[in-house]
Amino acid sequence: IHPWGMALDEATATLYVTRSGDAQLAIVDENSVTVKMVPTGAIPCAVAVNPATHSVYVVNHGDDTVTVIDADKHSVIASVKVGRRPQAIAVDAGKNRVYVANTHGNSITVIDGTQQRVLKTLHCPKNPYALAVNPRTGQLFVASLAAMTAFFAPASAFQRIVTASSSGGPSMCQGRRMSPGPRSS
Repeated sequence: IHPWGMALDEATATLYVTRSGDAQLAIVDENSVTVKMVPTGAIPCAVAVNPATHSVYVVNHGDDTVTVIDADKHSVIASVKVGRRPQAIAVDAGKNRVYVANTHGNSITVIDGTQQRVLKTLHCPKNPYALAVNPRTGQLFVASLAAMTAFFAPASAFQRIVTASSSGGPSMCQGRRMSPGPRSS
């Protein structure tokens, strides 16, 4: 069964757990302790919730898709094709955008959460594997094997603002050299 990724919707006290071994999402109601299973794509590995729209997004590593689930009805409403070997996901609930890290595609897929379609694909440094969104600013943070990158993601365009080398060397920030931050031991 191999549970891989989890997300919690605090407002509804619902836990979502990917089950990569049987291509399902377990939906656990914390109040009643009931479990409902919803089918996903192959090898679901990450999950995120948009609490504003009650949509759940499941990253399917095995077939390069994202399964979109209606959290109220516990049913699949869309399957979105993304880049090669997606591994991580982040949701910007305020902008209704979904970001998917395509580890072997060296890219980030941006999904419009209203229409459940790809808006754009962003090129990234080697093997992006983790994402985070700042809900106040819309900045998208991407960790990859090569670097940590921040994108400013307004509704109309995406602009890379910082790329910090994982080796600690200097990198470029809007044409200016940045000195590396302090190293942790």
